[in-house]
Amino acid sequence: MARGSGNSRFSALVLALVACPAALIGQSTTSSALTGTILDQNGKPIQGAVVRVTSESLIGGSRTAVSSENGRYRIPILPPGRYAMTVEAKGFPTRKAEEVAELGKTTVVDFRLSPEASAVVEVVGRSGAEEMVSTTTRNFKAEDIENLPIKRDIAAIAALTPGVNLTVSSGARVSASGFGGDRDNANAYLINGINVGDSSAGQAWVQVNPDWFEEVQIGGVGAGAEFGGFSGAYFNGMIKKGGNQFSGSLAGYYQKDSWSANRNVADPSLPDIIVRKVGDTASDLALNIGGPIIKDKLWYFFSIEAISIERTPVGSPVSEKRSTPRAMANVTLQATPTATLSLFLDYDTVQTDHRGASRTLAAEATRKQDGPNFTFGLEWLQALNSNMVLTLRASGYDGIDDHKAYNGESYSLYVDGGVPANAAIPGYAKYFGFDQMNNAYQSFENSRSRLGLLASLDWYIPAGNGSHALKFGLDIDRAKDKEKAWYPGGISLNAIADGDTVYTDYVQVGGGYDFDTKLERNTFYVQDVWTVNDQLILRPGLRFEEFKGGDLWKTTTLAPRFGFTWTPNASKTLALKGHIGRYYDGLSGANYDRAIPGAYPLEKRYWWPNYDDAQVLSLTNLGNPLADVPLPTFTPDNYRNGVSEQSTLDPNIKHPYFDEIQFAVEQRLGKNWTAAASYVRRNGKDLLARYDRLPLSASTTSVINPLTSQTLTFQRPGVNADGTHDYYITNDPDAKRTYSATTFSLDGRFTPNWDMSFSVTKASNKGNLLKSNGYSSGREWVGTMYNSDGYLPGFNDDELKLRTSYKAPWGTRFNASFVYLSGLHYTRYMQTSRLGNRERYYINIEPLGASTYDARRLLDLRVSHKFSLGGKRALELFGDVFNVLNDAAVTSRGERYGSAYYGMVLDQEPPRTFRLGAKLLF
Repeated sequence: MARGSGNSRFSALVLALVACPAALIGQSTTSSALTGTILDQNGKPIQGAVVRVTSESLIGGSRTAVSSENGRYRIPILPPGRYAMTVEAKGFPTRKAEEVAELGKTTVVDFRLSPEASAVVEVVGRSGAEEMVSTTTRNFKAEDIENLPIKRDIAAIAALTPGVNLTVSSGARVSASGFGGDRDNANAYLINGINVGDSSAGQAWVQVNPDWFEEVQIGGVGAGAEFGGFSGAYFNGMIKKGGNQFSGSLAGYYQKDSWSANRNVADPSLPDIIVRKVGDTASDLALNIGGPIIKDKLWYFFSIEAISIERTPVGSPVSEKRSTPRAMANVTLQATPTATLSLFLDYDTVQTDHRGASRTLAAEATRKQDGPNFTFGLEWLQALNSNMVLTLRASGYDGIDDHKAYNGESYSLYVDGGVPANAAIPGYAKYFGFDQMNNAYQSFENSRSRLGLLASLDWYIPAGNGSHALKFGLDIDRAKDKEKAWYPGGISLNAIADGDTVYTDYVQVGGGYDFDTKLERNTFYVQDVWTVNDQLILRPGLRFEEFKGGDLWKTTTLAPRFGFTWTPNASKTLALKGHIGRYYDGLSGANYDRAIPGAYPLEKRYWWPNYDDAQVLSLTNLGNPLADVPLPTFTPDNYRNGVSEQSTLDPNIKHPYFDEIQFAVEQRLGKNWTAAASYVRRNGKDLLARYDRLPLSASTTSVINPLTSQTLTFQRPGVNADGTHDYYITNDPDAKRTYSATTFSLDGRFTPNWDMSFSVTKASNKGNLLKSNGYSSGREWVGTMYNSDGYLPGFNDDELKLRTSYKAPWGTRFNASFVYLSGLHYTRYMQTSRLGNRERYYINIEPLGASTYDARRLLDLRVSHKFSLGGKRALELFGDVFNVLNDAAVTSRGERYGSAYYGMVLDQEPPRTFRLGAKLLF
């Protein structure tokens, strides 16, 4: 939906909402629900039956509901956990059952009562019956997170979900992309339903400890109207509350690179070069405690953690060392018999030495990262009556993320193409393969903040033979994005490799960026779960959003969603599900920051030395290049050309979105197993891209594709008098991205102590544009659009995931996880000669995504044993083995033809690694 009279439309919606007697709702981001029907032995509904639930997870005692005329009941806004259920009805003996309520899901529990005391109550529990199919939405409880052999990171938990996988990274950072999204910045990141995404690029901002969470839900496909701001997946974690009994744990994890398998990499592009890939060195010490301050009245949970990790990419001269100390406290108060108040506070920081370490950067060209952050969340939960629950929430964060150069304001040196091997120049050996040295290319100062307010209501309405579970919500979000980047010393030295020699090229002066912008989002949604009868559930929903970015970006969106679940057989063992919906991306500063007036000052580029480009000089002293060739004279009119990323934003910009359709079938196989199959297709619409509005030059340039020997001739791009371009950010009608996936899954347990989860996914992510923001530059010039269609990076065509857990009678637990991932797609490219603005461009020499990295076969194991120390005290010892098969799949290599690092292995799967740990439970 294009920009229009957004303020008036939003005001009208607010007025209509206020006038509604059941104003505001939304439960599933932070809680669960139990619902069902109570029937007599003849199948007739029982009115007035009292359903009571109790749980260690539930503060304030029990919750009750009374069945309506059609026998239906519903207990909403329950914290996830195991519940004891009691049913009392006049003329019938009291019946009891146990059921598990999962985060973000509604569990259907039907009761059939008989007046005979000896009769057994019939209970049917169907978790998630009102939501979409489980193949694309997964819940992981605290026990799963603690016992699975995975890294101590939320992204590693997310990657257990079919269609979600870790983004390959050469450093110590771990992220995940899901369901064909734009890597990790297309996801929505939530804690207790609170948005903790980065306002700049949409990535995760808050650093979390997996121990915080009672349950984590990973979803996205088929999500209801209460979820938005993503084109990939959403990650939602529910923080532990404590309980009526004091409990806690002190846990330590440790692994060392010397414990890993030795791996020497023979680089196929450089057969005489052998580099080593080492495992990570990591440590993690965490204290978690929770319990009552006042029993049934005031609970607390507290966590403090010190974690560090050291990771070395293949051939890197230095390791990236990252530490993320963090502390969090959560307090829950039963303020009144019908209301609870909760508050969580978090302080976390990211401190990284040698950020960005890689095989192509000298150690002094990396950066030092410092990123402290504070987060809070305040929630009031009020039961208005037996069928209405009101939620009010305030949340926010404030932090910085600075990346500074190690050598202060000393000038950096960038060598286009990388330093070649040349025995005649001994100084080259130290820098062979590096393209950056002496200092970081740029330094950065960043700050982010966010404040959100939410009002929501859950309203249950019995109707006919069924019911409506309505959710209304009003969500107001304000964020700030402040960023600055500069060349240390205001200057960057640039050289170029030609054959076996490095020559002077040009000097960059000024440039960088500096902006401070505010982002606004106003959201209203309504979602209905309409139980038509025992066999059919309909889920119509609508999400309205208004976005504003500074004085530039103004869009309004309307996202309809509709789903259904049909159980054709009386036993309800078979479920057919479908969903169609529209999902809009969240707004981030990256959508428009290049268009902020004055954000990108003109960068002047001077020849180095001050001659024309036919008289470059060779460099031999790369550690002190100015000793070879001094700086040119900088005058206002002798620079060779100007460069600026300053752009113009289309005043009629539309918000990018995806239209999605999904079909699924679930079949319960006996009591303990469920098989499911699903198909999903997502089509990108109104995708953003940046292009140059200047007419093409009359002159042409030609390149020869080295793979095909084909000569390609293009008109050169046009340039302004100062060498800049007329960049325009708009909705590119030719941009496309289509994701489709078919998933089969099988989940269940062989015995009460042995469970298994299995899935196979066949996916496709095709198009010509991966990113959809103001940095989507792949369609700026006709030459860059050559070979631009094909497979997009960041996803796997084929995926198999298997995990299993077995608890032996003597208390030892065995956990295993196996993942097969086909190779990620990538594209080889070449660099043009200097064109009209004296800049170089990149041209794909093969169709997009035609090359693939190695497939990965990853087996991880954990063995643990718990020793009782009396009472609740216990000591658990465990050992993990990651990459048991020592898979050596290459995950990154040099892709630019003609450079010193073309084909060079830049990173690969970490070698077999051991991790030991101990946990004291009390």
